[in-house]
Amino acid sequence: MAPYNYIEYKSDTLPVRYMPMSTNWTKPIMWAKEGQYGWISKEQVQNIYRRWMDLTKQQKGYTKDKPLALAFHWSEVQILDPITVKLVRETSPQG
Repeated sequence: MAPYNYIEYKSDTLPVRYMPMSTNWTKPIMWAKEGQYGWISKEQVQNIYRRWMDLTKQQKGYTKDKPLALAFHWSEVQILDPITVKLVRETSPQG
């Protein structure tokens, strides 16, 4: 299993509700966006997941009509250079 989640998404925001159900919320995310790559730390992932769970509990039943708008933003990721991406992808087991 890979030590991170790999997600391709073209927008400058990566909404939590559009993330795959298979997302492991205890791992960082490598976000591929039109040839660029960004890194979302494990801590950022866990923080937004906790916020999402808390808001879901607070708004139980309400969220069906008004989906939560939590998202990761491209401006908040650590930009990865192509060499780093290649090394990480080659040395990590893919899951």
